[in-house]
Amino acid sequence: MWSTILNSEMNWNKAKKYCANYNGSGHSNWRLPTLDELKRANKNKNALGITDQEIWAEKHNKPAYFNFERRGHPKSGVPPDFSLNVLCIAD
Repeated sequence: MWSTILNSEMNWNKAKKYCANYNGSGHSNWRLPTLDELKRANKNKNALGITDQEIWAEKHNKPAYFNFERRGHPKSGVPPDFSLNVLCIAD
């Protein structure tokens, strides 16, 4: 299950904390998505409310992001102090 997109940009540590504390749709197990999950979400980005945005992701517990503007360009090894949009996922 996906959260609604947060169009307020924040750094990676704040994004992780935001998702961990998110309490939407009766779920309490929210987290940042992986790059693979965002790649799959790219097919349904309009239904998720995603436009041409860069969304934080996690890859092996390190910062990564997915660029929906560039037809789904994933990027890992990015500085955690970048400010990007947040979309959370619940298991």
